[in-house]
Amino acid sequence: MNKTATGQPITADFSRADKRRRIKKRYQQNNKTAENTASETSQAHNRRAEDWLKHIEGESVVDNEKVRKIKAAISAGTYVVDANNIAEKLMDLELELTKPSKDT
Repeated sequence: MNKTATGQPITADFSRADKRRRIKKRYQQNNKTAENTASETSQAHNRRAEDWLKHIEGESVVDNEKVRKIKAAISAGTYVVDANNIAEKLMDLELELTKPSKDT
């Protein structure tokens, strides 16, 4: 057995090394748990987005009846373009697009 200069036996202090190993292991487990949680959250968001896309794709944004009537009016030569109405709608759209958002 080895002794120090004072004559005391040398004993290894494994408690610090053991504590460091436990802390490192806990740190790695926490990181892995955080990664798994983030991954699960991301997957849930992706599934929700996919569900919305399927829902939106299932809905028609075109009013087929209105399109049929306009085509018939154009073919018959009775379709009238209302320039004032178009200008108003464009201005409304411009105002909507340039309106500051509530987030800013």
